[in-house]
Amino acid sequence: MSIFIGFLQSTSHERFISQEGVRYCLWEDLEDRSVASKRRMATFNKDSNTFEKEFEIFLWGLEQRCRKARDSQFLAAGYWDNVNRWLGLSAVLFGVVGGGTAAGTVALGTSWSIPIAAVLSTTAGLLAAANSFLKPSDRMEAHKRAGDGWSILTDKAKKIGQLDIHCMPTHEEMIKKLDAFLEDKKKVTAESPVIPQRMYDKAVRRIEKMDERIKKKKTDEEAAKARARTVKKVNEDDK
Repeated sequence: MSIFIGFLQSTSHERFISQEGVRYCLWEDLEDRSVASKRRMATFNKDSNTFEKEFEIFLWGLEQRCRKARDSQFLAAGYWDNVNRWLGLSAVLFGVVGGGTAAGTVALGTSWSIPIAAVLSTTAGLLAAANSFLKPSDRMEAHKRAGDGWSILTDKAKKIGQLDIHCMPTHEEMIKKLDAFLEDKKKVTAESPVIPQRMYDKAVRRIEKMDERIKKKKTDEEAAKARARTVKKVNEDDK
């Protein structure tokens, strides 16, 4: 059984993960920190640049937490989808083989296959009972719904930080926008099922690797552009 569970944990969960990657989570007291940071930002009413900088930094932090929450939920959804498929498929296979063995025993009049048929049928029953008790399909759907909710919050945070912030003329409107976002986040947090710590850690590692790849790609592109400019300038000087 431990080998079976280990196989499930190592199976790919990519089907529920969008191309953008995934994202943060549920165990820290995020709301208290959010309120404290929001109050601290409100003190920058005289320095617009400082306020907007603090607002962007705070919003970026919220986006990262939503990313990791989304990643964790989608990983959990993929895990329970694998559990559902393997438990269901194994129960069917053991049941079919056990039934065939029992039928062969009756038809051929052999006695040595009776214990085999009993073991196979019992195993099929146990697998079906485990599937019924764990309800992996229900758990998968719950985690996927939560992942979709965190995905929407991630997009909202990105939109506020990259677009809406330039359309809000006053700090009060920015704070109202942030308040509305925090209310949505509080609702999604309350509706999200709990994620095991190992899933959360795996989500964080995924995001870190993805960010490293994006950063490296950007650095390589900038270096390539710099080399192209240098070659162009040398060619122009030669002419």
